[in-house]
Order: sequence, then structure tokens, then C-alpha cells
Amino acid sequence: MRRLIALLLVTSTLQTVDAEPYKATVVQVWDGDSIVVSTVTGPQQIRIFGIDAPEKDQPFGSQAKHYLERLLKNQQVIIEPLEQDSYQRTIANVTQQQRSVANLLVEQGFAWAYRHYNPPSELIKKEAHAKRERRGLWQNSQPTPPWLWRKKAKQKR
Repeated sequence: MRRLIALLLVTSTLQTVDAEPYKATVVQVWDGDSIVVSTVTGPQQIRIFGIDAPEKDQPFGSQAKHYLERLLKNQQVIIEPLEQDSYQRTIANVTQQQRSVANLLVEQGFAWAYRHYNPPSELIKKEAHAKRERRGLWQNSQPTPPWLWRKKAKQKR
């Protein structure tokens, strides 16, 4: 019951965005699952849909960020806006050269399929494959998912 209430509270803070996909250039990588793109209306913060990458201070957090920087910094991407979160970030599918960035991050072991927001089943399969292959964060036998890492950090405050 608590999980259902928490899920309802989280999803109620998301606003659906009714916008067409657009091209943009990545000007900054915040972390392993968030980027800033340059648009005609100015910079826009994007949270990649369906994944959760390790936090910056978490094992593999800096590796996830660096992988995303090598992949996207100063590159053109297609942003498919889905919704806006409580931090005013656009949650979006992001593709580069017709490849899903979320898929790339998960299959290389730099992110989890973020089950809290109903990710595509393809991401869950890619996560299982990366885990079997011990790629990226799966080199650790039991890596801590970022949502649990954040929860622990919040409890320490």
C-alpha cells in the first residue's frame, strides 16, 4: 500500500508534455542520465526516460557520466519529450544517429532500467544481458541501485 501511495505521489508531480520531437545539440552532461541541450529558446535540461544511472558520488557514477559525455557532448540528438518532472526537467526519449541513448547506457552497464516509471521491456532485457556479461556497474556483485542510494543518503541527513 505504501508503494502505491508513493508511486501516486511521484507520478502526480509529472506533467505530460505535448510536443513534437526536435533536434538539439548536447552542450552539457550533468550526470549519467541527465543532459542539457541547446534549443532555439535556450538551454533545456533533459532527463533520459526509462533509466536511472548511478549518482555522481556512487560507484560507477563518474564512469556513467564520462561515457555519456563521450557519446553525446557537442553532438546532435533527437529529443522526444514525454513529460516534465518536479525539477522542471523534460523527461524524454533521446536518440543519436537513430540509436536509443537509454538502450546504449543500459546495455553497457552504465544505468539500470528504471522500473519505478515503467520502462520499456527492451531495457529490462538489456539490463539482464549486461548483468550476465558483468558490464560496467555489474562488475560489482551487488551494486546498489541509485534509488536506494538516494534513499540512504536522505536518511543520513
